[in-house]
Amino acid sequence: MVRRWARALWVVAALGISQTALAGVALYDVTGTPSGSPAEESNHGWEFVANTSITVTHLGLFDYGDDGFDIDRPIGLFRLSDAFLLTSGVIHAGAVDMLTDGFRYIDAPDVTLVAGETYVVSFFSASSAYDDLMFTSMVTGMTVDPAITYVQARWGDDVALGIPANPTPYWRIGPNFLFTEGTPAVPVPGAVALGLLGTGLVGWMKRRRSL
Repeated sequence: MVRRWARALWVVAALGISQTALAGVALYDVTGTPSGSPAEESNHGWEFVANTSITVTHLGLFDYGDDGFDIDRPIGLFRLSDAFLLTSGVIHAGAVDMLTDGFRYIDAPDVTLVAGETYVVSFFSASSAYDDLMFTSMVTGMTVDPAITYVQARWGDDVALGIPANPTPYWRIGPNFLFTEGTPAVPVPGAVALGLLGTGLVGWMKRRRSL
């Protein structure tokens, strides 16, 4: 638990996230040797179950060598039951995206996952004309955050970003994600209006006393 909190604080500092919403890392301490660049027009990712309600905030892709990527890559998070794309984005070519513990992350539209539901995170490789390396198979070890349960790796040939069709015993640990636990609190519009009204009333009363 201490180690998990220390890693969360480190991610918070790296990404500039407030401590009121500590970031969790789905997978970390990933080790191994990449087996090569993914094939042209193929999806690679992994399946997992949410053990508790979590809100995914960032999507990432492993950057072997920390030297950036040759091409853009779409990345997304899907609900497995109906193949619905919950959130997505593009990992950019070059070394422009935030590098944290070997993964380059983008800020994706937040989505809250339901405890007990199964999901898939994957990225799409649109071209084979590159030399990028990530852990598409030869992973020797990793640590999974207790908020999720890793199920299996997946891969598949396709023409666009989607759920990789084929389960595989090999660990396709290219994609990753950051999350906060629980459902983010969203102010009710009426409550916001009342709060602003109260703030204005207090200010008016202070000014009146000073006259």
